Amino acid sequence: EILQKTGVFDERYFLYMEDVDLGRRLNREAETMHLAEAFIYHDYRKGSYKNTTNLKLHLRSAVKYFNKWGWVFDAERRKINKEVRQKNQTAKLK
Repeated sequence: EILQKTGVFDERYFLYMEDVDLGRRLNREAETMHLAEAFIYHDYRKGSYKNTTNLKLHLRSAVKYFNKWGWVFDAERRKINKEVRQKNQTAKLK
């Protein structure tokens, strides 16, 4: 249901920022949770650090993301981060 409201990956991004953008849109429709006890393993190769083509793709994707959501003054991001930190603190106290 949420993906029907938000849509899936934004096709303007090619590598690197599409998951960040999707996560942000999902956060608008559903509660965000931070699960400190969860583990995610992936093969971390830093492709954009080793290959100039990938670096250019990464930078283009980042510019598109920040043009869409804001660069320095991103009040929505600050609000989301504050809410998640508060939830984490509350969960630690329990």
